Order: sequence, then structure tokens, then C-alpha cells
Amino acid sequence: LFCHSRPIVMASILPWAAITATQPLVWVALGVAAAVSMPLLLGSRRRRESLSGKHVLITGGSEGVGLEVAKIAAARGARVSLVARTMSKLHAARDELASSAPGAAVGVFSGDVGDGAALGAAIEQAESQLGPVDVCIAAAGAAMPKYFEELRIADYERMMTVNYYGVLHAARHVLPKMAERSAADPSVTPHFVAVASMVAAVPFIGYAAYAPSKAACRSLLDVLRNEYADTAVQLHIAFPPDMDTPGFQKEQETKPYETRHIWPEMFNELFPPDKARLPRDGQTLHEITRDHARFPPD
Repeated sequence: LFCHSRPIVMASILPWAAITATQPLVWVALGVAAAVSMPLLLGSRRRRESLSGKHVLITGGSEGVGLEVAKIAAARGARVSLVARTMSKLHAARDELASSAPGAAVGVFSGDVGDGAALGAAIEQAESQLGPVDVCIAAAGAAMPKYFEELRIADYERMMTVNYYGVLHAARHVLPKMAERSAADPSVTPHFVAVASMVAAVPFIGYAAYAPSKAACRSLLDVLRNEYADTAVQLHIAFPPDMDTPGFQKEQETKPYETRHIWPEMFNELFPPDKARLPRDGQTLHEITRDHARFPPD
């Protein structure tokens, strides 16, 4: 998984990889990053920040990587908001957080990331209960791996709605307020993290609908990083590999042969979401070892 924090678009020409770890600073959102991030980071060395008392809002937080990152944030003292469509899953996720981080402030809010108005209402509700969002992790996503000729136009539209518009809607609702707050209070350094996928950089058979939707997130974040360069808002994007999550298991039902057998061999490992972790307080991404890196081929 790869995250940038510098306002520069040169990321497009760099080789990709991934390292296990994430950091509250550059994003407590490498939640998705549960596994691998790239050693070539375009991040400036910013001051270390603590998550204690910060409001971390995670879309897609009811399961998978989003939930695992929520556990990390809650354990570090953050106030956590989980946003997803299904309340029963949200309640189950809240129970898990209560068990893993007793006493943590956790709110659950129903909202479809593909519906801008619904997501906006969920975010407003979260802020009314837990305060302004300090870190937003747009982790909601879906995949539908099939051969190009098997996909319907509706499938492409759904991938864009969930994966691209889901990030876009979240950004539109939180970034203006983040910029305004940080301008009024220099001590505030908000973070926005978009969770993309390694296929945004390394497209492959079966991902004709999914890969473009994640590549669109990459382009969006490059633009936003430049537009918000004169603010204290930090924008990041993660490119995780295959993760052993409920969503991944669902993908297995429709994956073409090549996607199922060749793609995993390129990276050798299926990462469990609980491997998503934040370094010790005070540790920067620059200090993470390269032992866990995986470089995809050209």
C-alpha cells in the first residue's frame, strides 16, 4: 500500500510496492493498508501526532480492513465513527470494538457511500455526536471480477458508484470543513485517506470494471493534493493487495481463472486484515523496514 502526503503528482511515474504498517499521522487509514505499502514514499517528515482524542471516521467500517483499522484507532484513544449501509453489521462491529478497546467512544451511522446525500447526513450525525472529523478514511469498496465480455454496463456503473463516488462524496463532505478548521486553528492537521487497490497501478485480467474505478481515485487524490497544498489538510491514498476479508471471499465466486491463479502468485501472499497496524507512537513511515515489501512486475 502506498500513501502520499506531499502535494505533488509525480507519484504517477514511480514503481509501486507495499509495506506492512501505517501510521496515525499519515493516515490512520492505512487501514486498508493492512499489508503492504511502498518504500518510495513522497511524504514530507511532518511532526508526529497522537490519535488520542481525535475523531476518526471510517466509511466501510463495519467489516474487513475498515473494522481492523477502527480497532487500532480506538485502542489509541480516538473517538471512532463507523459508516456503512447495514445497521446489524455496524452493531456487531461496535460490539467488537467494545471488546477490543473497552471504554472507547464509538458511534455507528448508516449511510450508503454511493448516495451523496445519505453519506452527508451520516457524517453530519457523526460530527454532532463526536465532534469535527480529524481523520477520514474512505475504505468502503466493492469488486466484481469478471471477463470484460461478461460484464454489463450496470456493473461498471456500480463499481464507479461505490469505489470512486464513495471516495468523492466523502471528500466533498469533509475536506472543506477540514480546511476551514485548520485555517482557523494552526494546531489542527486533518487527514483524508482514500483506499484504492494495487490494481489501480497494476491492472490485470478480470478487473475491467474494478481497476478503472480505483485508478479514478488515484487521479482524484493527485488533483486534491495539489488543490489543498496551501492548507494544513493532508491527503493520502493506499494501494493494498489482496486482503483476506468478507469482500475478498465474495469476489472468489466470479473471478476468472487467470485472476484466481496468476494474480496471487505475483504477490505470493494473502494478507489478513488484522495485519493492518500502526507503528509505535513516534515512528514514521520512513523508519519502517523494507522487509515486508512486495514489488509488482512492470
